[in-house]
Amino acid sequence: MVPTGVPIVDQDLAAYQYKKRGFSDYQDIASISSNQRIREFLFNEEDFGLELNLGFPSHYSYLRSIATFNRENRVELILFFTDDINLCLDRAEIRHINGGHEEPGRYHPMQA
Repeated sequence: MVPTGVPIVDQDLAAYQYKKRGFSDYQDIASISSNQRIREFLFNEEDFGLELNLGFPSHYSYLRSIATFNRENRVELILFFTDDINLCLDRAEIRHINGGHEEPGRYHPMQA
C-alpha cells in the first residue's frame, strides 16, 4: 500500500525498541524522535508514512496539522479493520505484553 522506499514513522515500534534497550523513559524518547523525524520530512518536502491507530482526538488534530503545514501536502489514509473481535483482543493483549498498550489483561467486548 505504501510505495517502496517511503519511510514509515511508527512511534509504538520506536518505543518498543527503546524499551528493549533499557530506557525507562522510552515512550517520551519515542515521541520526541518520531515528531522530529516528521518535522524533518515536512521541512524537506519528503514523502513519509505515519502509523496511527486514530484512537484519540489528538491523532486527528495531528493529521490536520501535517496537512495544513503546507497546503500542497496531501494526506492519504489507509485504514485496516476487521470484524473479528478475537483478533482485536489478541492484538491488544500482545501489545500489552510487549509494553505497547496501556491497558492490562484480556479485554471483554463489553469493557471496550
